Amino acid sequence: MTKQVYFPVRLHHLLRHCSPGAIVRTDDELVVVKDICFWTDKYGNPAGQFIPYAEAVKSALQIDKHKKLIAPPVARQLDNGQIQGVCVPGQCFPTWYVCTDQRCGRLVRLFRKPDDHNKPRCTCDRYSDLKKAPLLEQVSWVMVHSEGYLADLDFHFLAHRDQRGKKCEDRDNLSLKVLPEGTFVTCGSKGCGARGMLEERVPISFGRNNKQPWLRDSVTPQDPALAVLVNDPGVHMPVTKSGLVVPPESRAIRGGVLDRLYQNTRLLRDLEAARNSFQRRSVEARAARELQCTTEELENCFKALENGYPLYGEVTSDDLVVREWQAFQNEIPNLDEDEDFVPREKTQELKELLNRKYELAVKYPLLNHIRLVSVQRLRKIEVLRGFFRAEPSHPDPIPPDLDGQLDWLPAIELFGEGVFFSLAEASLRRWESQPVLQKYVDVVKRRYGNMKFNLELEPVQTPRFLLLHTLAHLLMRQLESSVGYPAASFQERIYTTVQLDRPMAGILIYIAVPDQVGTLGGLSRMAEPEKFVKLMAAAARRSKWCSLDPVCSEHEGQGPGLLNRAACHACCLVPDPSCAYGNVLLDRTMLIGSDAHGFKGFLEY
Repeated sequence: MTKQVYFPVRLHHLLRHCSPGAIVRTDDELVVVKDICFWTDKYGNPAGQFIPYAEAVKSALQIDKHKKLIAPPVARQLDNGQIQGVCVPGQCFPTWYVCTDQRCGRLVRLFRKPDDHNKPRCTCDRYSDLKKAPLLEQVSWVMVHSEGYLADLDFHFLAHRDQRGKKCEDRDNLSLKVLPEGTFVTCGSKGCGARGMLEERVPISFGRNNKQPWLRDSVTPQDPALAVLVNDPGVHMPVTKSGLVVPPESRAIRGGVLDRLYQNTRLLRDLEAARNSFQRRSVEARAARELQCTTEELENCFKALENGYPLYGEVTSDDLVVREWQAFQNEIPNLDEDEDFVPREKTQELKELLNRKYELAVKYPLLNHIRLVSVQRLRKIEVLRGFFRAEPSHPDPIPPDLDGQLDWLPAIELFGEGVFFSLAEASLRRWESQPVLQKYVDVVKRRYGNMKFNLELEPVQTPRFLLLHTLAHLLMRQLESSVGYPAASFQERIYTTVQLDRPMAGILIYIAVPDQVGTLGGLSRMAEPEKFVKLMAAAARRSKWCSLDPVCSEHEGQGPGLLNRAACHACCLVPDPSCAYGNVLLDRTMLIGSDAHGFKGFLEY
């Protein structure tokens, strides 16, 4: 008997570890999330909401301008058990189950999720009363291929792969047992007794299997697949990219005719599809009635869209970072509180405070020449580009719809607040000019080149980046106690470049949530000069001491790929959701210097 089960998942997770192709552990089962072709309503249309005014993010991420960004569908369970809305569908996987009695270990394949009231039990001869027989549970092994394929493990092949000259067709007498010397698959067929050891990431033929567990089309790839545990990182590696919405898109006036036409993709499609003037006039008349405007207003709005509204130009990935940086540097005239990007300049107030309290400027030279901005509102767009499996054989991820033919991608919009500041370029140049410093960082740069990372943002392995990244982490750890938000709520954006003609050295620490109302304002108030000075002073003190010193401060390499030096869980590391760079490329010596290596820290400049 098949039963549908509702399992709540955070919206944010549907673009990460619960995105299409991922294996998710529910209360009592493992399920695989189906691709976005199944994220539809009863009419076959995308069930989520269209996300407007994200053209710059799309352009920067090289997303086709004709592809829409649509949020995942939302559903909730009512008190009577009924589901309201559209759920993201999943399918029970793996389909192999194993007897929980280790003396038996029998493998059974169940293609349908069993009823909760009649949980599957082993039917081995050891138990005459089925009600007393041990339960079956899903195996924790699957098979993944670098082309993105996922399938059940061929336990029959694993048991017989080392047999020479013997042929056994019995697939109903297999068992899986965990012994002190390893995990073994055994064939219990009379006269066979073949046994094979099951090892993590052992190459195995994919055979002829469906591309994905929920699809019917099969493939027979030549390259071997890997046998992995379901919690192996290689099972599913989502690729999620993000960007902030800045002017001009953040200043779009909502509710007007142009806005309503821009968001009505059906009307736009009909207007573009009109083949002659008669059809166009007919569609325009219908659109004017629907949008409650004149045909002249409609024509002007359509021309604005043809001219590139709301972006009016192309944006590259690098340009998006530059646009965000410039949005923090330039004052926005006639700024309204309900816009999607509301920065308030605090630099002059900080200078006045340091003039009144000169001892602070002397004690903490880092505060001098800082540009300080209170970000009272921001809007962030996150887009799921796809996923990888195993060891990818190509640089492009598998699209969320598996073939890239749909005209939309799953995305979410987040609203929040933050604190932005940039460091003095002249001081940074003097600090970076130390020859020993560059040699010191080159060691980490070589190590990073030897590693494979699936990071949301690509770091620049320079002294400047290590300095900014470490400082951001120290501030986030301090903010946890100062603001009251949990550490995992904070996120970072590092603005830096190696190009001398447009130098950048800034940090944005922010909080963003799916609610359009945003957050409570506590973080943006930390940009008030009095509070910001205390925050930076506390971070500077944190950089000088770790409870694991001197071991931590003198470390030549720790963490993944030995990419961290003077940085550990006691001083610098933050929860993984808070760091866009995988908690690597951190080093407190960028701030405090190193006598052993002969360079000064930035706090001395």
